[in-house]
Amino acid sequence: MGPRYLSLALAMLSTQTMATTVQFNNRCGHAIDLIKTVPSVAGTQECDLQPGESCTKNYDGPGFNFKHTNAGKSVTQAEFTFNDAAQKDFYNLSVVDGFNVAIQITSDKGGPTLTCE
Repeated sequence: MGPRYLSLALAMLSTQTMATTVQFNNRCGHAIDLIKTVPSVAGTQECDLQPGESCTKNYDGPGFNFKHTNAGKSVTQAEFTFNDAAQKDFYNLSVVDGFNVAIQITSDKGGPTLTCE
């Protein structure tokens, strides 16, 4: 059996405005309630992913965090800044007050693959 984690794949889109496409893939053995957060704003549900499901969203900035569920204090989250002044994207993984789900971030533009298992 392969690794079990929430996989986030980044891809740049060329349109009239630069946008970043994020594909969320649930490779876990349980459902993922994917929540998008922005500083000082309540989190919103992006996708409800059953094992093996995926969803794709486009973002044009500036920055967002993604995590599994609003329940509990322990959070593993993916953090993104999209389309900064140089039209670059930045991403990292953080464990806040404890680990709650494995996450992997990959990029089709040559950035590093980040994995928290």
